[in-house]
Amino acid sequence: MIESKNNTSKNLEKALQALRQAQQRAANEKKKQNEKKRKAEKPLSHPMRPLTENGEWAAKQKKVYDLDENGEKIPVIDKRQVSRK
Repeated sequence: MIESKNNTSKNLEKALQALRQAQQRAANEKKKQNEKKRKAEKPLSHPMRPLTENGEWAAKQKKVYDLDENGEKIPVIDKRQVSRK
């Protein structure tokens, strides 16, 4: 009788262990699927620069500065920036 209880408890422990392993495998699989989905949703970056007539890249930006009476650039002061180096 005692021996059959020990066998039953061992069988229950094995079944619980198998259940935990199955749950862990399912959780890992779900994690992998979520990671694949997240990677697939990443936006692709592409260049926004125009091409010249001969097929080369044009300048990234063209800045036009205000000039003072001496022909020097007037510094742009950004009010959001607290300090300057």
